[in-house]
Amino acid sequence: MKNIHLYFLICLAMCFAAATCQADEINAADLFNTANQAAINAEYEKAIPMYLRIAKSKGVSAQLLYNLAYSYAKTGQTGRAVANYERALRLDPGNEDILANLEQVRKDAGLYRDDSPIYTRLAELLCADQWLMLSATSFLLLAITLIAAQTAVS
Repeated sequence: MKNIHLYFLICLAMCFAAATCQADEINAADLFNTANQAAINAEYEKAIPMYLRIAKSKGVSAQLLYNLAYSYAKTGQTGRAVANYERALRLDPGNEDILANLEQVRKDAGLYRDDSPIYTRLAELLCADQWLMLSATSFLLLAITLIAAQTAVS
């Protein structure tokens, strides 16, 4: 009988935890929409704390960092805007909107990126996962070519 009560309590706790997590997801989505609406209405000072609260509770995404950086840029906080645009670029390296806004903020503030070596610029073209896929594909093509050449000789 005690085991039945224990199983019931465990199931009840799991249901409560699942409901709490789902409520947190809904609250984060609502907060994100509210922050976006504040940014659309040019209430950037109200949007920034909301974006920061989402980042603290749920983590960051490229879109969240982009919106946060845009809000910082509109409030004149250039350093924080540049930092968050660069963080967003690390998560989504090929995003043209992020690149364009970052360049515009740097241009407006008179910040110029120093010329980095070609290998650094090439490394920044793709994120780590993309470089991994490219190298794995290249390795497989090389292996297939070598195996085909070896069997053709035999």
